[in-house]
Amino acid sequence: MKILTIILIAFLFLACNQNENQEEKDIAEIGFGTITTMTDGFDVQRVNLWNSISSGRKVLAYMTNGEEVIILKDEEPYFLVESANGDGRKGYCMKNFVILKK
Repeated sequence: MKILTIILIAFLFLACNQNENQEEKDIAEIGFGTITTMTDGFDVQRVNLWNSISSGRKVLAYMTNGEEVIILKDEEPYFLVESANGDGRKGYCMKNFVILKK
């Protein structure tokens, strides 16, 4: 019985690890951009990075004009972006605050 329990725990551990690895593979770079804080002729000074695109979302961090980002996911009307300077800021922002690089 102990051997069966150990095998079951090992199987569950491996299955969880594969799901996490798959999620990381699902979010890959799709492009690069620069943050703009200008919208409708008004400078908002900083752009919110949200934890999700749902109505109950929370602000995780901010970005300012000219910051470089890596675009990880496109979820209309948002991009999931990550700071290109490696400081770990990551979240969803409205697409109109990202100028795409070619």
